[in-house]
Amino acid sequence: MKKEKQNNRKNQKNQEKKFFENKMPKIQIRVQTKKKTNNFNFELNNNNYEEREKKQSKKSKNSNMLFQNKKLNSLGSIKLPVFRKFAYNGLIEPELIEDIPEVIVSKQITDFNKEEDNKKKEIEKMKKMNKIERHYLSLNISEIFNAFKPSSRMEFSLTKFGNKIYLYGGLSSIIYNDLWTYNIDRNKWNKVALNSKDIALPRKGHTSLIIKNTLFIYGGETPKDSIPEDIVAYNLIMDKFFIPKVNGKRKINQRKGHIMVGTNQTFLVQGGVDVRTLNIENSAFIYNIYENYWESLEYIGKPLPYRAYHSAVIVNRYSRNSLGVYTFYSLPDDLSEENKSKIRYEGIYMFGGINEKKNYTNTLFIIKTGKKPCINIKPKIQGRPPEPRIHAKMLFLENYDFLVIHGGIKINQNYCDNIAVLNLENFNWIKPIIDDEKGEPNLIGRIKHEIFFSEDKLYILGGLGEENMLPMNFEIVEFEVTGFFDNLMLDE
Repeated sequence: MKKEKQNNRKNQKNQEKKFFENKMPKIQIRVQTKKKTNNFNFELNNNNYEEREKKQSKKSKNSNMLFQNKKLNSLGSIKLPVFRKFAYNGLIEPELIEDIPEVIVSKQITDFNKEEDNKKKEIEKMKKMNKIERHYLSLNISEIFNAFKPSSRMEFSLTKFGNKIYLYGGLSSIIYNDLWTYNIDRNKWNKVALNSKDIALPRKGHTSLIIKNTLFIYGGETPKDSIPEDIVAYNLIMDKFFIPKVNGKRKINQRKGHIMVGTNQTFLVQGGVDVRTLNIENSAFIYNIYENYWESLEYIGKPLPYRAYHSAVIVNRYSRNSLGVYTFYSLPDDLSEENKSKIRYEGIYMFGGINEKKNYTNTLFIIKTGKKPCINIKPKIQGRPPEPRIHAKMLFLENYDFLVIHGGIKINQNYCDNIAVLNLENFNWIKPIIDDEKGEPNLIGRIKHEIFFSEDKLYILGGLGEENMLPMNFEIVEFEVTGFFDNLMLDE
């Protein structure tokens, strides 16, 4: 028994020595008393004890004092004499100490700087508030090769319609004006035979979408000295290009690097670079496909950002395209509530791009739709967003209510090969966790490419890689939620 006490005393002295040998130990300790006490924060070293914060706690039968300091290896408990060494420096009243039997080390904290300290505190806070993302997102990477396919290119447009995609134009050694279709189920490309009289001007940097069996193409650049039409359209039923006659006096300036999203009645164009003045725009216009006229977007809230080479997608709680008249100002109701998702905001989501000061951004704006005027907001988002970039692509993964961002280029000219995900229910940026057996994905960093979703698979096509133009083979990323994890996008 005596030997055991000696060993305990020896161990305690070693613990005390270890405690004071740490120049800046960090420890969380709890002092239990039965009196009214103060809360203190200390920075500890051998000779200096600094009181950082003193807060009066409420009266209770069992008050707590919490001390936050630097790292300390696990001690178990610190006996009263050790506590007195810094308590008697005027930080705690001596008579109070006499009532303290021991100081319990309640938590061990690892080394990190102030920035990391704040980050960890934020994570702990979010855990308590149940706001940390809990999806385990597994990514499986594969590639599809086709012998017959479009030639390598960038700055083309790609639009999904049913089980087909439509590819138009783009840039390689020349500016293209060809039209291709790809059957997803059959994995087969087809070059559309066009009548020479109906062929539209070659374009690059344009956008396109499909409404009511018509492919609408807007903006971009054409070969030198050619004048592009405001809008070019292709009828999918008649296999024929035509130029819609725009009514009214309003015509918008031709632009590239803009965004384009649509409903089943209208489409919206925002931002981009004026191809004549090279100024970055912030204006937004809506085109009505039935009445064939442009009008300015009516909205309130924060001014629309000056952006070019940004990305955008329209997000709804359920598919509204088959529910009657659907515009940016009116959203039809769906009677089947079981199909309704829990996303927080419906509207147009815009991410990244370059602003009027030529700075790369990673800001997310939302134009909330459904009422006139719309409302432009900048939502509060938890977690670390993707780094500022241009030429990224963004899509809405409806099955999981995820916003998915891929690719782009940073201000340091590094190409982005990662995938960032935003949960639209709780607005947390998350970083997909890769199954160890599958290993890290080997995605190709690229810009000026296109992406689309089909059955939880992300298809990535074409564009410019770090060294050269990429072949038109599909990189496929399969999304699968297989469990749970606590993870924020803390590392890029």
